[in-house]
Amino acid sequence: MHPKAYFLLPNADIAPGTLVQLGQIIPSLKEPHRPIGRAQGALNSYTSSKADYSLSTSASNSVGVGLMAQFLAQLGSPLSGGVTLERGTTTTTDWHFKTLETVYFEPDAAYVNRCIQDASVKTAMNKSRWSVIYVVTGLKIARGASYSTSDSHKLEGTAQLSVDATALAGVPLSAGPEASLKSSRAQKESCVSCSDFVWAVRVRKVKLTFWKKEVKTEDIYGGDLHSIDDEPGEVDFAISESSEEEEERKIVGGEMENWDMGATFEPKGFVKETVADEFGEECAACWQLVED
Repeated sequence: MHPKAYFLLPNADIAPGTLVQLGQIIPSLKEPHRPIGRAQGALNSYTSSKADYSLSTSASNSVGVGLMAQFLAQLGSPLSGGVTLERGTTTTTDWHFKTLETVYFEPDAAYVNRCIQDASVKTAMNKSRWSVIYVVTGLKIARGASYSTSDSHKLEGTAQLSVDATALAGVPLSAGPEASLKSSRAQKESCVSCSDFVWAVRVRKVKLTFWKKEVKTEDIYGGDLHSIDDEPGEVDFAISESSEEEEERKIVGGEMENWDMGATFEPKGFVKETVADEFGEECAACWQLVED
């Protein structure tokens, strides 16, 4: 099965050709509508479409926690009890489009180099050696769309405490209070006829190697929809000659304080003596005496 490389946008409000466009550069996959750079020149893009497209998804999870205190009876205590808590969430979404259009392109080395030469992109990538950017390489555009989505949440809990009268009065009886809690909420949203919107995006991550001598790009997977590629991969590009080379840094000289490895420093367990070096200048020599 093909890897999932397209990530659904959180809403259906972004029209094609507005905030999210093919080829633009973004600093975060969570906010594709806030680019730091636009498409770098004309794109050699490809387009495909699917008619009468539908997608239904459903996800649920439940977590339960229980704590029993009956072990206190083993220690001679007349008390025992327990607490249980269960929480669950269910999300269901149904999409239907008259046409689902996919527009994508494959950025080459020249395009990536143009991206990292952009002033805003340079600023973003120079924040740290681990900074990355993302190039939007694919869009899925919904046309003639309708959808419905629902979310439900529930919370249930019980607590009980019992007293063993046998340990107190010799009467074979156990009694105590018990309390329970139940809470639930649900929300549903639907649209019968929507204007065209960008439904999902695909991106490629761009990063510089530690010493900034080459560019690495890789597609990001783990999204909601499948792509056309078979296997994820990483591509290396050399930075173009027009890019700035990192300046070579050299230590031209330095002074040490007396208290920090300077003239008065004497390592513990060593003997220090002033001697003349090969050029006749005085320097400190330290050695350690080792007893056999």
